[in-house]
Amino acid sequence: MQKTLGQKIKHLRRSKNLTQGELGHGLVTPSMISQIEADKASPSLKLLAELADRLGVSLDYFLNEIQAKTEVNGTLKSARALMEAGKFESALKLLLELLNDQTVHCPSTEIRLDVAQCLEKTGKTEEALALYDEIHRNCISRGEYLYCVKALRAMGQIEFEKGNLILADFHWNKAAALGLRELGGENDLLSDVLLLLARSQNRLGSHADALETLKQAKSILQDQSDAKKTAVLMQTYCEVHRDLGLYKKAEEYAQDAISLYKSLNMPVEAVYMTATLAQILDENGRSEEALNLLRNCFEQSDSDVMENISYLHSVIARIFMRLGMFDEAQSHCEKVLVLGDNDHDARIRAYRTLSEISFKREQYSQAIYYCEQLIQMGQLQNRIAELARSFALLSGIYKQQGNYASATETFLRMQKVVETNLREITVS
Repeated sequence: MQKTLGQKIKHLRRSKNLTQGELGHGLVTPSMISQIEADKASPSLKLLAELADRLGVSLDYFLNEIQAKTEVNGTLKSARALMEAGKFESALKLLLELLNDQTVHCPSTEIRLDVAQCLEKTGKTEEALALYDEIHRNCISRGEYLYCVKALRAMGQIEFEKGNLILADFHWNKAAALGLRELGGENDLLSDVLLLLARSQNRLGSHADALETLKQAKSILQDQSDAKKTAVLMQTYCEVHRDLGLYKKAEEYAQDAISLYKSLNMPVEAVYMTATLAQILDENGRSEEALNLLRNCFEQSDSDVMENISYLHSVIARIFMRLGMFDEAQSHCEKVLVLGDNDHDARIRAYRTLSEISFKREQYSQAIYYCEQLIQMGQLQNRIAELARSFALLSGIYKQQGNYASATETFLRMQKVVETNLREITVS
């Protein structure tokens, strides 16, 4: 491979038995020469001309490298502009051309991270995971911890979107531990990883761990003026307190998150948190208040945005069910399933609501079917609490039918499945 500008300067300096201090004497510090030789700093043309003179070569000897570097930077800038525009296929093509060109020197690890992101966004998730893992393993051996944490964060996000909470939590846990130990100055990345980790911990039922992680994230965010991450912090605090049954605190955090999202002009997130607030009110016995909140939200927000939020439909469906409005509840549940997005919580809530409605209507075969769907999702995502609730509901359906043998079998099955999933969590 062709030598970089820095490598050429270093080679010539050593061939003339010059120290970095001698080469830069009267021009720049030895530290700056070190940065230039490591290609971490770019010298001005005036400085480069002085260095060329001291090294006994013409300026043209170095200008070719500057031109090549400029071309690489231009191509990389174009690729990242395409990524920002959502044109990941086109960006991927440019990035791969850069990586495969042996005549140029480029920041290969950064480009490989971009390639992995493009693979992920174009549906090649397994290829993306493999590349992120390779980047992590290579960089950990070289002590390049920033890239390690970025790769682990991305791997966790892919697994989370696939519903693999255990693996997501595993990757984010590693990223947080490594980042806190090695990347004290990378507060933006650290706060991001900690917020993701707190979410997975809470979903897996580790509420105390989630609160401790949020405490660390809050400490880092106090030194930043990042309103968006503060909103995410409030949202996650809300979710943890809701799951702990601390509804008053959860309601306060929800209101804070909604206000922040609205001020940031993030309508989808604001609507999502409004639905969460409605769920909190409903679970606290304030179903009518929750329903009015959601109706008001429908009237004031963009109908297209509202219509495509699975979470919103799943929450309003449960409220309708609690109020005995089964047809309305079923209609919203069906919308959740038709949307078919990756909101696993919404789908779980929809299946639970449909099962309970069918049970109340004495449509037992339908109720059992929806319960089995719940159990399947709970197993795939290691949702222990959800599995326990689903098996209890299934057992209750069998008892109502007078089928006590199946009810007993369901209880034994629950023990086996929960123990298996707990073992998987422990091993992970």
